[in-house]
Amino acid sequence: MHAFHAVQERVGGRVDAAYRQGNRVTPAYDSLMAKLVVHASTREDAIARAREALAAFTIAGPKQNLPFFTELLDEPEFADGSYSTALVARMRATPRKGS
Repeated sequence: MHAFHAVQERVGGRVDAAYRQGNRVTPAYDSLMAKLVVHASTREDAIARAREALAAFTIAGPKQNLPFFTELLDEPEFADGSYSTALVARMRATPRKGS
């Protein structure tokens, strides 16, 4: 892995990661390189913390899905809690911003 940086632990969030900068990531790597957990007294505040934490991540080298999670947090259905598991399929059926 060329670079790995995650937000430092703080009140309202943590990162669980098995990888560190400099680790060798094989072609058969586990796609769950790190798990971000956030909490707050409201959904809106938790989503804001998640956005801030995602913005602080840097992963260079292996393919990763940080842009997808940033996109997910911007979905109105996700923000208001009315989403279902079909949300991802709908997101991928719609052309992405900048595509």
